[in-house]
Amino acid sequence: MTRLRSLLGASFAVLLVALAGPSPVSAAAPSGDAGPDAVPQVRVVGYLNHVTTRLSDNDARTLFASLISLGLVEAWPYSDYGSFSSGGVRLGNINLEVMGADPEVIPMESFATFAPSMVRGLVAELDRRDVDHGRLEVQREDGRVIYASIQIDDLVSAAFEIQLSAQFVPPHYGPSPVAPANAAGIIDVTSVDIYAGRDRRPTLARLMAPIPLGVGMDFGEGPMVNVRSGNGFAMGALHVRVDDVVAARAAFAGIGLPVRENSVTVGTVELVLVAGSAR
Repeated sequence: MTRLRSLLGASFAVLLVALAGPSPVSAAAPSGDAGPDAVPQVRVVGYLNHVTTRLSDNDARTLFASLISLGLVEAWPYSDYGSFSSGGVRLGNINLEVMGADPEVIPMESFATFAPSMVRGLVAELDRRDVDHGRLEVQREDGRVIYASIQIDDLVSAAFEIQLSAQFVPPHYGPSPVAPANAAGIIDVTSVDIYAGRDRRPTLARLMAPIPLGVGMDFGEGPMVNVRSGNGFAMGALHVRVDDVVAARAAFAGIGLPVRENSVTVGTVELVLVAGSAR
């Protein structure tokens, strides 16, 4: 998940201060003489940490077990978190979250979750950028905070959401540059597509600045992100590099996933298979 682990085990009160309070470090916000239209020189978005597919609980548990049966690494165990259940699967440089939830509780079918580049002063920086957001949502497990997420108001649709989430978890939960050897031959994810219409792009641009919004957004960690024009707001494909496309197709078909030419449907998320090697 992310490198923000220094607050592991912190109390909720301390976490709120860290996320909402102003930063004493000058680099955490542009100087006060910057005009309202000035492009921020500090990033609020670190990298794309994970993509989520939301299914019914039974379907999610089955899909999670099937993906792990391919030899993919468990990023975090499938567990019940009250209003939803979730398990993580590592695809190398990004995690795929398999979520089980009642659509009346969580209607979105997919999520793209970015790790923030800052913890202290995060909420203040979102406010300074005129990025409307919801309240801080904190998830606990065994008495400790495991993540804190913030919904971006303009980046939510009936089927898709982009959110920021700071993770406070053991290191083995996080993505690695390259996936260990697995039956599907997955190496990593080269890029992730997101479709955004004109009404969503201004908020996305303010959130992503100073990285220009568009195709080939390189965060220096994790896959590149392609924000493509389109009607509405939707999750696009994950472009997955594999050792051999034919072998990967066979492996995914073997666990019952729909396969079409070079693409695989994993729950509500599409994987486009691309041949490559980095081992």
